[in-house]
Amino acid sequence: MSDRLSKRDKRLAKVAKKYDRSKNDTFANQGVSIEPNEDEDNFIAFSFQDLHNDYGFDNRKCNHKMRLDLLTKMRVASCQTWENLLLKSKRDGGLEKLPVSSLKSKLPKNVISREVGHLYVLRFNGQSGRIIGHKVGRVFHIVFIDPSLELYNH
Repeated sequence: MSDRLSKRDKRLAKVAKKYDRSKNDTFANQGVSIEPNEDEDNFIAFSFQDLHNDYGFDNRKCNHKMRLDLLTKMRVASCQTWENLLLKSKRDGGLEKLPVSSLKSKLPKNVISREVGHLYVLRFNGQSGRIIGHKVGRVFHIVFIDPSLELYNH
């Protein structure tokens, strides 16, 4: 498995060289180690399986920079455990809980069938974007990408 991780990290490094990461996007500036860890079974993983049709990457308010920030945020979060992300403050890269009743949009039917009582929110693009989803095992199922803070009252 370590060979696979090193190949993945090499690919990520190659992609990262294409973008200017000199300001706030570097992993070091976010205080997170991106080194693989033996305890990866507890690390957060992401899925777009439940992504709402109206709140995905096609959202016109989610520009190219925001998409890159979103991917960077997911990469940083994927190197941390759920426990770590839940203990961190929401402004420090942690998760916050959101009751489903707070949403201004309805959940997709496949998510409703799972009887989800609350969602988790992860901030990206500074503090101006949100990834909203639910947890199944170690997987964060992204349901909404909210680049303009429209899905619930803040």
